[in-house]
Amino acid sequence: MATAQAALRWMRKICLSLPDTVEADHFGESLFRVRKKGFASCGEKDGVCRLVFQLTADHARRLLATDDRFEPYARQKDCVWMDAADVTDWDEVRALVLESYELNAANGREGPRVRRPQPRGAVGAHRRVRKRS
Repeated sequence: MATAQAALRWMRKICLSLPDTVEADHFGESLFRVRKKGFASCGEKDGVCRLVFQLTADHARRLLATDDRFEPYARQKDCVWMDAADVTDWDEVRALVLESYELNAANGREGPRVRRPQPRGAVGAHRRVRKRS
């Protein structure tokens, strides 16, 4: 059972150990981002310290159906939240954070730019086509 301050310390330790992550304030809660995409948050509202994670759709559905500690997060599809007071194993939280991080880090990556060949005679092609009169 974690207090809000202890939960935030744990979340910082877990989230900020991952590459390219930062912590930002988001409506009074701590939001952890990879590049510009939020992947987890921790904050207290109405006496409840909520830990929020984005998961694969299947994993989120499975947790919501089988584990009473998790609730759907209304603001974003495929996100769940749990009360930090219900955490019994921070390694479980670490696994959820890592899944959320990987989903969001992969979505934010720019892949290599691929040059596509241009058809002959296209604008910008290297060969110049001469007009016959």
